[in-house]
Amino acid sequence: MFKGQIVDDAGDSDWNLTFSLIVLELEVHIPFITVIALTSLLAIRMEQTWEELETKILNSIVSVFQAVIILFMVGMVIGAWIQGKMAQGWNSFM
Repeated sequence: MFKGQIVDDAGDSDWNLTFSLIVLELEVHIPFITVIALTSLLAIRMEQTWEELETKILNSIVSVFQAVIILFMVGMVIGAWIQGKMAQGWNSFM
């Protein structure tokens, strides 16, 4: 690994969050605060500036924003179908 290079390992963070919430029965905000603190310490150790971290965070958000909007739109359409009683057969599955 090169100096200043951050390894993206999102799969482990999902597992850690799931473990914290289900097995340890922690509140939701505790794992997030812990991850933020550990990430900050790792960034300081790797000599990353706040501006670099902020840019990477915003780029990550921008890269998934289109997919999130599509999911919101699909959810609104399905919600309208359910409210309009156009999807009555789905109630037996939910």
